[in-house]
Amino acid sequence: MGAIRIANLLLLAGVIWSHAARGAEAAGTTVFTLRNNCSHTIWPATLSGNGAAAVGGGGFELAPNASASFPAPAGWSGRLWARTGCVAAAAPSSGLSCATGDCSGAASCALGGSPL
Repeated sequence: MGAIRIANLLLLAGVIWSHAARGAEAAGTTVFTLRNNCSHTIWPATLSGNGAAAVGGGGFELAPNASASFPAPAGWSGRLWARTGCVAAAAPSSGLSCATGDCSGAASCALGGSPL
């Protein structure tokens, strides 16, 4: 259980809320950059809190030491979290079952996650 919490903290420590992307301030957007500082793959998840589209597509795979950046429109609210211990469902399903932060078996979150 301690390793899972450390993994989540490492992801949260790697989240950078940045206006540094060229043109982001002028366009009224915020650019989120997520970096996986863990030694294993994680699956970040995102959820919009104000009815807007989920940034980052709702969820994606992020390899060790990799990073991903995506913009959020002006006024966006929501949350970002790490999912760990994920296993992809067998074809033809596109589901994803995770030990932490699961999104009811979905790869892209549409409802809240299940923190552990």
